[in-house]
Amino acid sequence: HHRYLHSFPTGCSSGLYWEFSRDDLVFNNVSTGKFKVVADTGTSLLALPKDTAKAINDQLGCTPNPLEPAECIFENGCPDFTKLPNMDITIAGTKFTLTPEQYILKISTVIAHACVSGIMGFDLPPPRGPLIILGDVFIRAYYNVFDMGKLRLGLATSAQ
Repeated sequence: HHRYLHSFPTGCSSGLYWEFSRDDLVFNNVSTGKFKVVADTGTSLLALPKDTAKAINDQLGCTPNPLEPAECIFENGCPDFTKLPNMDITIAGTKFTLTPEQYILKISTVIAHACVSGIMGFDLPPPRGPLIILGDVFIRAYYNVFDMGKLRLGLATSAQ
């Protein structure tokens, strides 16, 4: 179930990705400006250019994973979500907000609980990049409708 659906034209020039332009991504004092964006159900995290991801993850207070520096883990348990800002992604003038509960992932195993940032660094060189990949972190918060016939993407707040 979903609420009001916003539709945006996409470019599927490669036939592989649902690509569109985004006006901005803002987190605290970090702003990316216009970028190409891909909505991808096969990407788990929100993939941003490495320098942007590092700036955001530094503000979150997580530590780069020694095995995968593009990923960031919280070493002393989960952060206090009430003290963290929202992340706003603006597409065609419409703001889509991710809360800390949405962009930080809680991981539970039999022996431990941990949190990891849902934001990872990823640099794709030109001409395909740079770009931002709206993976599952975004898709869990916003219902996606992929309209192949009209080459458009619809986004709506997911019903809880």
